[in-house]
Amino acid sequence: MKHLQTPHLAPILAAACLFLKTISPQPVLTGPDLAYIGSRVTFWCHWPDSSPPILYELMMDGIPVGMDRVYEGNQSVPFVLRVTAKSEGSYLCKASGKTHTGLSNSIQLSVVTPPSNTRVFSEPFPPVAYEGSRVVLSCNTARGSHLSYTWFFNRREVTWNSSFAKASGNNLTMEKVTLQDAGTYSCMAWSRVQNTERVSSSTEVLLTVKVRVSKPRISFSISKEGNDYLGNVTCWSSKGTPPVNFSLTLDGREFGRSTATDSLTAWFPVTMAPELDMGMAQCRATNPVQDLVSEPVTLVVVPVGGDVIVEVDYLYGVDSKLAAARLSCRIGRGTFPHVSWLLNASVLSETPVDPHGQPLLSRYGLADSGRTLFLTGLGPEESGYYRCRARDSYDGSGPWVESEAVLVKVTDKALNSSPAAVSPVDTPPKFPITTIESITIAFCLLLLLSLVLSVFCLCKMYLQAHSHSASDSQLHFKPSELPQQTPELSEETLLKKGELGSAAMLTFLFAATLGLCYCSSDNSTEVILDRPRLSGPSEALDGTVITIECALPSYPRNQTILLQLYKEGNHDKLLGEFSVLHKGNASIPIFVRPKHEGNLECVAKAQGNPNIRPTVSNSHYLRVIEPVSGVKIDIVSDATEFFEGAKLELLCQHSVGSQVSFEWLLNSQPVSRSRYRDAHLVINRTSPEDSGSYTCVATNNFNKTQVFSANSSVSITVKELVSNPEISFEVIKEDSHSYSAAVTCRSAKGTPPVTFSLYNRTQLLTNTTTEDGEATLMLPLVLGVNADWLQCRANNGDRTVYSQWIPIEVVPVSGPVTMTYDYDVGENYAVIGLKFYCKAAAGSQPQYRWFLNETLLNDSGSFYYVVNRPPEQSILLLSVGRRSAGTYRCEVRDSFDDSSAISSKRLFVSKEVLNRLPVVVVAAVFGAFAVLVVMVSACCCFVMMFRRRECGIKPRPDLEMITTVPSCEDELDLSDFGEDYDLINAARDAEFDQDLHVVDSSSCPVVTGCSVGSGYLELATSPASADRVRTEEENGGNMQETDGASAFGASLAGRGFDFHKFARQPQTIVRFFSWLFSMVVFACIATEGYVNSPYSPEPKCIFNQNDSACHYAVGIGVIGFLACVAFLLLDVYLPFVNNEQQKKYAIMADLGFSGVWAFLWFVCFCLLANQWSNTQDTRGIPIDAARATVAFSFFSIATWGILTYFAVGRFRRGDRGATIPTYVEPPPDLHTPYPPTYAPTTYTPPAYTAYPSSVSDQQPPFTSVPQPQGDTSYQPPNY
Repeated sequence: MKHLQTPHLAPILAAACLFLKTISPQPVLTGPDLAYIGSRVTFWCHWPDSSPPILYELMMDGIPVGMDRVYEGNQSVPFVLRVTAKSEGSYLCKASGKTHTGLSNSIQLSVVTPPSNTRVFSEPFPPVAYEGSRVVLSCNTARGSHLSYTWFFNRREVTWNSSFAKASGNNLTMEKVTLQDAGTYSCMAWSRVQNTERVSSSTEVLLTVKVRVSKPRISFSISKEGNDYLGNVTCWSSKGTPPVNFSLTLDGREFGRSTATDSLTAWFPVTMAPELDMGMAQCRATNPVQDLVSEPVTLVVVPVGGDVIVEVDYLYGVDSKLAAARLSCRIGRGTFPHVSWLLNASVLSETPVDPHGQPLLSRYGLADSGRTLFLTGLGPEESGYYRCRARDSYDGSGPWVESEAVLVKVTDKALNSSPAAVSPVDTPPKFPITTIESITIAFCLLLLLSLVLSVFCLCKMYLQAHSHSASDSQLHFKPSELPQQTPELSEETLLKKGELGSAAMLTFLFAATLGLCYCSSDNSTEVILDRPRLSGPSEALDGTVITIECALPSYPRNQTILLQLYKEGNHDKLLGEFSVLHKGNASIPIFVRPKHEGNLECVAKAQGNPNIRPTVSNSHYLRVIEPVSGVKIDIVSDATEFFEGAKLELLCQHSVGSQVSFEWLLNSQPVSRSRYRDAHLVINRTSPEDSGSYTCVATNNFNKTQVFSANSSVSITVKELVSNPEISFEVIKEDSHSYSAAVTCRSAKGTPPVTFSLYNRTQLLTNTTTEDGEATLMLPLVLGVNADWLQCRANNGDRTVYSQWIPIEVVPVSGPVTMTYDYDVGENYAVIGLKFYCKAAAGSQPQYRWFLNETLLNDSGSFYYVVNRPPEQSILLLSVGRRSAGTYRCEVRDSFDDSSAISSKRLFVSKEVLNRLPVVVVAAVFGAFAVLVVMVSACCCFVMMFRRRECGIKPRPDLEMITTVPSCEDELDLSDFGEDYDLINAARDAEFDQDLHVVDSSSCPVVTGCSVGSGYLELATSPASADRVRTEEENGGNMQETDGASAFGASLAGRGFDFHKFARQPQTIVRFFSWLFSMVVFACIATEGYVNSPYSPEPKCIFNQNDSACHYAVGIGVIGFLACVAFLLLDVYLPFVNNEQQKKYAIMADLGFSGVWAFLWFVCFCLLANQWSNTQDTRGIPIDAARATVAFSFFSIATWGILTYFAVGRFRRGDRGATIPTYVEPPPDLHTPYPPTYAPTTYTPPAYTAYPSSVSDQQPPFTSVPQPQGDTSYQPPNY
């Protein structure tokens, strides 16, 4: 028969089981991943398609924190946890069924700590910085996690993309602060868990931005006081934020220092004198970030002197008519001149007045500190002799230096005539002849004379030649007759021809000379003028008169030069001209208009001489400042009202003005410069904070001294989009059977009007439009019946937003009402606060009310605060004190129906009750203490009773003195006995120093046989002794010390001191601990037991400021410390005392002091514990020292109590008398054979005669005990 092999199915089944486990559903854990500390979270664990029963375990980081068991399928299990700091971790659910176990997914729970105590710190501190520096603001919180930060500038939120500030983490960094960054800053730290947000805001910090100081300037002046001169140097800066430190240096050495706090000017008095060089002066201006130095100035005062000259210039208008005259006073030298003008020996007043003292409209004016006199009205009355005079301004009594008189004569003809080359007061000009012209004229005259002589010579030669030709014509010769004379005639003819050629040459030379003279006369007089130099102010105000200076480096003689002013590139329009003869500068006045702005140039021409080529100066740019006006804001975005998120674009335009700068203001506050560029303001994404009045301020200034501004405003409204509405409802009782639901739709933000609509699942129920962002809609309601789901919709013109869906369901309040409490303890473990929790069994709209002694508590009071969290519960926060004592209860009723209410149980609360130890604890402590006392007392009684029965010392009539007899005559061989030789010697030594005592026969053992002492033999017989001997024989049969020699618990005198034995005694150890505890108590109080409060310099005791408690504890501790030392020394000395009465007194002193001090330590512990529990303010108190003092006071009770017990025992033992140590030799064992090593010796005891006695029942005191016989079968060994 064949055996078929069966395939192995075990691996296949295992793989199948594993596959089924893999594809089977696992438990699912749901719950939050963020939670606030102190809150409660719920984790739900569900294992779908599992068969009950199932054991669910919630595990955190592998540690079980919750467990529940379900007996129904497809049921989720909640695990409610109170979140603490240790709750952060990974949670998972473990589910165990009948057949297998599953693990769910894990959830990482992070504990969020709300922010608190938020503060702003600045770097630098205090927050004061100069423009352009770096400022960092930090938002720090005392506690908090998972925080986000929001910054506010002048109570407006700082956006993340602001150019002036960058926010990173809790820091707000401004790399380069400006004046616009100055203001108040605050921060808000917040954290969010789901829909709950916790916020902590800081206080505002003022950031001050200071202006940097401009380069300082320096000037000086001088004054005369009597015969002394006093100088003053002024240092100033045009801009900057005070305070600024100014210092004056003379020749590199610091002369003085001053701090300008209110202005940017400092004055330094300096000793000066005319014509004395005081050195080179400079001003230095410093602040924490700058150090600037001015230009140097030489402190030299030059008195007025030299020649004073008056120059007259006539000014013509555009119509070429004489308009004004300008007289300039040129002073040869002088640093501080005072100039005065005279007309016909009459002084011209600087401010002319009439005879009545009223100011007159003057026809002349002074400029340049009086050095220039303008005659604006020219008439006959202005004609006359003008002079100017000058003297030092600092010396009013100094001499005048006067100029020559200059006649100024103005006639009507001169006023109406066109501008001439000379002034009406000048003579006609005489043109000088230059050297080249003189040479040319002389050369031309010489040539002319040569020409005349040449003509005369030619005429004479011509006449001679003509006379010769006439005489020759009278001779009639034939040519054939005179052939020999032909050559001669040819020579004459040639000579005549040469003369004719010379005449022709002279004629040509004459013509050439005439041409040269003509050319010379034309070319020798052409002159090119030097390039004129043009100067004047670079900036001028519209409508004012300025002077432009134009001058030539050198002027041709006797030639009037006309200097004309034009705009560059436009010589068709003459701006002004001036004629100069000989030398001097041309001062061309201009009445400034906007058209004059641009490059100006001066053209120099010679008047009346076209042969002099004109030249042009370099250009000079003139900027004309026209005060700004006509400012208007154009709205480029075409709307003044729009919703947030739209673009706002404004343009500031002005009709009049040049060199204009713009600044934008919103509600009188500067707008960030990142939002505008010059006149163009653009906000790409607006918010409601951008609503308000926008103002454009256009400004320009002249010479940084005169500022002109104009502004325009426009109102912009940015509408806020309506937020998602919140829906809630309130039940209103119409009558006893009729109820209505008042559904409230509320939007937190949104510009009104807002239209609210109420919908159910299918249709619109009602709608309304409000102006306050809230609407209430009424619907009928039936209690206890599920109503429809409702939703609110809101719209304010731009979009529609929706609320959440809520069910309308009202459950009446029902009981029972439970009231629980939790408490907070302080540093001294005293209850300082309570939290009462009130909760009803059911109710959807409960209203909670708290009562104290049947008095209704409002929402808050001086010692309580009510936190209502409907519908879950209501919390009463209570500060424990005298005012909070009483009976509390909670009452719950429906918010819509006050006809019935349900109350909780009453609970009495007071500070004493809360801080009182529980009865169970007190009973356990005092019960244990009582049990300990009873046990100690029982032990003491038992010991005393047992010792009294065992070692009674009553005298007996049958007790007789132990007689001593001489020892055996023969010396005993100790080797014949089995005793130890050393033990016998020790017994001898002990007996050597002891006196002979009377021993009670009932307590002292009997010595059998012969005991060798120091010449005496002590024997005693009694039945009790025999029994005791037998007992000792059974316990070992060795010689023992039955009791230590002691008197009142101390060794007898004469014995040596054993330190190790003394240190190991319980009494010594306990006394050492008592000494240590006493030292700890008084040391803690002496070093840290007294502190002073912040309001008093006097130190007080830390135990409720009760100095008596500290004094009592220190006294008890110090005395106990010294007593322990004294009793330790007494314990060492007591064994050496021979007098038993002294030992008794010492033991009695120890007993009395230990008992009294145990009681005093108990009083000390009770006092300190009571005072410490009543200590309210523990700030600044070393709590550890106080607790150590109380604890070691309690420990001292135990140690001194134990010492008392030891003292009682010693006294009890000493009261019964001192015992003498006796050594017992156990009787020999009659049944034990001798060792085979030796043979026993036979000992024959001596015979004693009985002592006569009258007592019949008393046996003789000495009885011979027969010597035990050895084993008869013993065979001695053979050696």
